[in-house]
Amino acid sequence: MHVHRQLEIQGTRAQLWRCLTDPEVLKRWVSSLVDDTPEDPERTSGVGVVSTMRLREGNKVVAYRSVVTEWEHERRLAIRISGGMFAEGMEMDVAYEISSRAGGGMLLDYDVRVPLKGFFLLMSPLIWLMSKKNANTDLTKLQTLVPTV
Repeated sequence: MHVHRQLEIQGTRAQLWRCLTDPEVLKRWVSSLVDDTPEDPERTSGVGVVSTMRLREGNKVVAYRSVVTEWEHERRLAIRISGGMFAEGMEMDVAYEISSRAGGGMLLDYDVRVPLKGFFLLMSPLIWLMSKKNANTDLTKLQTLVPTV
């Protein structure tokens, strides 16, 4: 499954980067995020950082493992998410890429890729629709939030 969205963002790269990387700010635009706790509190940025993301899923709070796979300060961030409700061996790759727009502002490319397996494969049309809806809701919040942080 693949979800892609590109959106215009007003504000600075520093503001957008903070929204993508600061756990407290993440909670303001990622609807389901309860918390994001780094495994090593002394190391919270860069490739290889591991954290536990707890997400609300219906009436439950489910823990996922998040690993930063790419970190180009104020340009590109990619993470791999596993565990939680995913099937054994299933992982989700999320990437954010920031580019400048001619005439000012920025573009944010958001990409999510999940190779679906088992039951998830059977439910893929529904999962894709829900994932796209959730991404649109959260990214609209992000768009509004960036200029204010």
